[in-house]
Amino acid sequence: MAEMKTEDENRLMKKAPLSLACLTLPNLCLLYLSPAYIDLGSVVKEDDTVCLIEVMKVFTAVKAGVRGRIKEILVETNDMVEYGQPLFMVEPETDLV
Repeated sequence: MAEMKTEDENRLMKKAPLSLACLTLPNLCLLYLSPAYIDLGSVVKEDDTVCLIEVMKVFTAVKAGVRGRIKEILVETNDMVEYGQPLFMVEPETDLV
């Protein structure tokens, strides 16, 4: 019998086009987004802060790690984010027109 996936699981399982990079996190944490950091369509550089994460009341800035344009935001503020969960889809700069 096939397992039914929730809407969130289906969204996370969605395959990204080969031309997009996927930003993920290495651990379980609470996520904070702010338009002060990025918004849909923002152009980011490798060292730009894209969001904050909270682990045990310690906040850490998450860097983009790639140069390009934010094409999709897959999480919301106050989401509990799991290891390897996709956060953002980024169109690498080499693909930008």
